[in-house]
Amino acid sequence: MSVNEEVGDLEDADILIVGSRIDQIGPGLKDSEAEVIDAKGMLIMPGMADTHTHLWQTLFKGRAADAWGMEYFTNIPPMSRHFTADDVYAAIYSGAVESMANGVTTIFDYHTCIHAPEYADATVQAFKDSGIRATFGYDLGAFSLGESDKIGPSEARFPDVERLRGTIPNGDEDLLRLAVCLSQILPDTIERMEREIRFAREIDVPMTWHNNKPGEIEAINRSGLLGTDILPAHSNYTTDEDLRLLGSIGGCL
Repeated sequence: MSVNEEVGDLEDADILIVGSRIDQIGPGLKDSEAEVIDAKGMLIMPGMADTHTHLWQTLFKGRAADAWGMEYFTNIPPMSRHFTADDVYAAIYSGAVESMANGVTTIFDYHTCIHAPEYADATVQAFKDSGIRATFGYDLGAFSLGESDKIGPSEARFPDVERLRGTIPNGDEDLLRLAVCLSQILPDTIERMEREIRFAREIDVPMTWHNNKPGEIEAINRSGLLGTDILPAHSNYTTDEDLRLLGSIGGCL
């Protein structure tokens, strides 16, 4: 029985995977060269996709578990100033491996701990070594910027993003892809946001941003730049018009 046919309810069945795709589902499948995994009593499902995380913070799990107010911002982002590139590698690698161990096989990492190009390089290497399918979201807003940073926010980061883009193909079958994380969308930063979106489209990478205030999607739309290549994160305070606009473009791809 191929995967394109109606499977229905099966109490006892085999799944034949060829390469990275399910080839057949049915009872009594045989393949003399296949590795056999006994999955009785288990659930079989596609790998989960985590569309927003900050993997460099893997080392601080639990530190802000009770942070129901704004304690997160005083507890976690300042820790990035103590990170070396080697620390970033360790955090990204361990977070990616832990994610896979818990069923997450695709991840979008909103990376806010990039103080110099070597931090970005350590991140790329960590993802490649882990084997997870990842989108590396390079933070343009420099959310965790410290005094020791070698690259400033927004446009000062464009050259380093372009450098990485030259080494990351961003094809559909590539395990590692590059994206950019836009600066906060505020009334006095709209023009900066517009420049960042145009830059991302020039080098053909998707975008995301922390959508934490109502009307931000409307603001991007007023600029004529809203598209399926921009992923809102959180979006707890979206307005009805924000949601209508997202629906009108078909959401985010």
